Amino acid sequence: MTTRLRVATHGWGAHRSVGAALRAADVGGTVTIRAGRYREALVLDRAVTLVAEGEPGSVRIVTPVAPVLVVGAPVTVRGVVFEAPPAYPGTPDGPAAAVLLEAGTALLEDCTVVGAGVAVTGTATATLRRVTIRQVTGDGIQVTDDATVTATDCVLTGIGGCGLRIAGGRVDGSGCRIDGSAGAGVLATGNARAHLDDWVFTEVRDSAVAARDEARLTLTGARCVEPGGNAAYLTGRARITMTRVDATGSGYSTVHVGGQAHAELTGCELTGSGEHGLTVVDSATAHLTGGRIHGARLAGVHVADRGDVTTDAATVSGGTGLIVDSAHRPLLRGGAITGTGGVAVQVGDGRTVVLAGPALHGSVHGGPWAVLRCPDPGPRGRPPGAGPATVPGPPPEPVATGAPPAPVATGAPSEPTIGGAPSEPAGDLADPDEAVARLLRQLDQLVGLDDVKRDVGALVTVMRLVRLRRDAGLPPPPLSRHLVFAGNPGTGKTTVARLYGQILHALGMLTRGHLIEASRSDLVGEYVGHTAPKTTGVFHRARGGVLFIDEAYALAPTGQGADFGAEAVATLVKLMEDHRDDVVVIAAGYPDDMARFVASNPGLASRFTRTLRFPDYRSGELVRIVEAQARQHHYRLTGSTRDVLTALFDRMPRVDGFGNGRTARHVFQRMTELHAVRVATTPGATGDDLSDLRPQDVPDDADDAG
Repeated sequence: MTTRLRVATHGWGAHRSVGAALRAADVGGTVTIRAGRYREALVLDRAVTLVAEGEPGSVRIVTPVAPVLVVGAPVTVRGVVFEAPPAYPGTPDGPAAAVLLEAGTALLEDCTVVGAGVAVTGTATATLRRVTIRQVTGDGIQVTDDATVTATDCVLTGIGGCGLRIAGGRVDGSGCRIDGSAGAGVLATGNARAHLDDWVFTEVRDSAVAARDEARLTLTGARCVEPGGNAAYLTGRARITMTRVDATGSGYSTVHVGGQAHAELTGCELTGSGEHGLTVVDSATAHLTGGRIHGARLAGVHVADRGDVTTDAATVSGGTGLIVDSAHRPLLRGGAITGTGGVAVQVGDGRTVVLAGPALHGSVHGGPWAVLRCPDPGPRGRPPGAGPATVPGPPPEPVATGAPPAPVATGAPSEPTIGGAPSEPAGDLADPDEAVARLLRQLDQLVGLDDVKRDVGALVTVMRLVRLRRDAGLPPPPLSRHLVFAGNPGTGKTTVARLYGQILHALGMLTRGHLIEASRSDLVGEYVGHTAPKTTGVFHRARGGVLFIDEAYALAPTGQGADFGAEAVATLVKLMEDHRDDVVVIAAGYPDDMARFVASNPGLASRFTRTLRFPDYRSGELVRIVEAQARQHHYRLTGSTRDVLTALFDRMPRVDGFGNGRTARHVFQRMTELHAVRVATTPGATGDDLSDLRPQDVPDDADDAG
């Protein structure tokens, strides 16, 4: 039986200090603290729960020497204020923090931290729920080493350093606010990983989000209001994915991408900036899908050095819409480019930009330059009603400036949607049937997968019936929406999973329809008590959408007795039951292994009642995937090239490690490289030379194809 102890500054039957109660508590015990101010520092080295007896904030634990709380075991703390001296500089062995979590699993709920921040180090796993951190001299939250943090509905205000500094480990956060920081709102360095949903940044004197080294950030639904620096600043080899981010009034460029960093922006609204809307310099790259950049003082998009930008259906405007001074050839497909000063596109001496269907509002200026009128890229590339791009000045053929012209597409092709047009979000259309029909057309465009398409169509029919019965006030039929995708790598499983989530969203069966990908390493911890919080955190990120678990069979390895994967499976089964209407789980992997995985837990067998099988692609289908990639990047395959490609795929052995659609993508990438070498040595190359992939551009053998 666990102990329940009470702490109070006066009265009978209570400990006079929190530390005394902790020393007397059994493992798993609960210490309840009566309202008051307690001057002591605490070390929690055993599993215990610490709870304020009154309202949150009624218990204040204050110490003249930080840290106030050191945690090295699984603990829960609710409703307590921890206050450290604001000038505490830290120690040689640790950071400046009022709360130091260095091992174990900790939950802080409805707590307040004042004076110094929260540091999570080592292998600690921390969940911060409705935690307020204020008036901190240094950083608000510091995450280092292999620590893991999940932050929900937290508020950081009056921060003297960075709001959140991630120097290692992983952070998952939703609904948090940073209202005032002298440093960056979020700074990620080293191998940091962060996934932040619906964060708000205000009164940040530096950049709202900054990343360098090998950091990876995902920012969804964020709002950045007048940061003193950039809304997002990247350098090194950092990567950021920004989706539906609303940024206004940045002091410098709204998004700055330098070094060898890459930014992926989808549906973002970048409004007003002291410099450019998007700056891409050094050897950095950026890709914009949809969204709008407007109100920039200088250029909507500025590309320099060896930076490279690709846009799809984005609206770009600024004093000058687009300034190109890069050795690469930025590619703008569809959308619109507007120069409020009269110049839509400014091209530097000897530079080239590729305009594939954007509406131009303004002129194109510059020294020796070239604009290619590419073939109509289709509905993704041009808004309804927009005519072909009209470009004043030189003729549309490339103008050579010394060296022979390079091919239009540079670098490696982007990750494809296997064998068809890239999928688009379903959106919140007024007519759900129209959205479903469009998504089913996208599914039908995928190469092969006839049985999968038929199964998804049948599921959609059932889901429509469920919706009709629900609207009529009738109970839905018994139905499990969770699926097993059985197939080898590269057979389109992730693509179909993404479309499936969007279809369920369009039908009103899911609130968001987004896709969260996970593997064993994302779900399984390294010690007892670590796995369940990790699995729960990933699951909650997928709420309203699809949780796609790749190689799910790794959660039930063969020949191993005690394994934390079993705990992850048990946690998933419970979460799937508790949130049966909120999340669809798709478990994917090799066919034989997936059958073993489903049989490993009775709860899985009852929840995964349908398996969709993804067969390997035949040679002709792989050729069609290469053709789809070629169309997407404005290349053409000649008839004889198709024959040579078919022969290449016929020679490839279908053994373990064969990548199917990924192999087709690698072949296309190698073809573009061989094509670039050939065209670069062709004097007087024409527009056809830039676009035609010929038999000599096909790799000679499977090894050369990568």
